[in-house]
Amino acid sequence: MIQLRNIHKRYQMGENAVDALRGVSLDIARGDFMSIVGASGSGKTTLMNIIGCLDIPTSGRYILEDEDVSKFGRDRLAELRNKKIGFIFQNFNLLGRLTALENVEMPLIFRGEDKAVRREKAALALKRVGLENRMDHKPNQLSGGQQQRVAIARAIVGEPSVLLADEPTGNLDTASGQEILRLLASLNDCGTTIVLITHDPNIAAFSHRSIMLSDGRIVSSRTY
Repeated sequence: MIQLRNIHKRYQMGENAVDALRGVSLDIARGDFMSIVGASGSGKTTLMNIIGCLDIPTSGRYILEDEDVSKFGRDRLAELRNKKIGFIFQNFNLLGRLTALENVEMPLIFRGEDKAVRREKAALALKRVGLENRMDHKPNQLSGGQQQRVAIARAIVGEPSVLLADEPTGNLDTASGQEILRLLASLNDCGTTIVLITHDPNIAAFSHRSIMLSDGRIVSSRTY
């Protein structure tokens, strides 16, 4: 489903060039659950941004569901993100003035879906993450783990091709973090393709396989 071929990413920082990725090649199959592991500065966030169509490589090819997205413009990338990619972030990124249901609806609003249809889809997504009794609660009325579940519901409501989870347990206590990882595993069991970004090998062990990045290169891979 995802093919990365010899991906390079260079950033120009004043007079200096920084090579964040140096020839990364990677395949992710439909239904896979893989993790990208690395310390700060290893290139894992840059790789996630390219997979998530938030950035484009300096060189190399990125194929997503038979489309070469490497050369897409910003508008086409934005459309692709909305239709095919779901994001889960460490900081939840929920809108405080909206209820859980309204937060989950947001991607469908951008798609122009009918209000009744998007309400039904958002309610079903919240039910999938076990929050059917919290739909009318705002973020400040929810625990950290519940807020992350709302974020996951928002990420899956549009039935994306791939779900990107960037340090999804980073702001949670251990018990809540374990619940979120088990939820991701259960979504994967139902067929959702998941890419988990983490600095922690113990968290990566919840996935089926992992790659380790260092200085912008894949230095090892592992299956679990």
